[in-house]
Amino acid sequence: MKKLFIVVLLLVAVAVLGGPMLTAKVAKDGLEQQVAQINEIPGYSAELVNYDKGWFNATTQLRIGIDETMYAGTPGTSNIGDLSLLFDMDIAHGPLLLGDEVGVGLVSSSGTLNEDNMPAVSEFREKAGLDTLVTYRQVTDLLGVSHYTSEIPAFEASDANGRIAFGGMDIAGDYDLKANTMTGKGTIG
Repeated sequence: MKKLFIVVLLLVAVAVLGGPMLTAKVAKDGLEQQVAQINEIPGYSAELVNYDKGWFNATTQLRIGIDETMYAGTPGTSNIGDLSLLFDMDIAHGPLLLGDEVGVGLVSSSGTLNEDNMPAVSEFREKAGLDTLVTYRQVTDLLGVSHYTSEIPAFEASDANGRIAFGGMDIAGDYDLKANTMTGKGTIG
């Protein structure tokens, strides 16, 4: 009985300590597949920037953009410039998830809009009294089903030029990696 306990304890230790290296590869491969899918859509681009992998977690930035040549010749678009958004992402590698989402799973990730080069967005967010403008969370369970949410909080902001009110946005759903099916629902207020 004592030997069985030791064997089980060793298997658990190997899974908890060795599992993150396997799921780290799954996490990065999954992100790279999503980037490739975005890049297949005409007029859009995506890239992973500064991917830094640790044993139990990783950090990266995901840049998603719109090709400005899509707007070539459209009146009023000559000075649009870079049409990309940069998201800061934190990723936890399973099977024991210790990131924003604590639990058991293959991987969890969360992302927020990086405002470092967007002073107008930062100023707007502060005037609206928001901690962050956009958040994204995802957890992939041990069966390969990803559960995701994306939120933009409700806000009101005004200045000398006018007032804007937005009731918020909530999107949630599941993506089954094996069946390649996605379900979801959302509300925009």
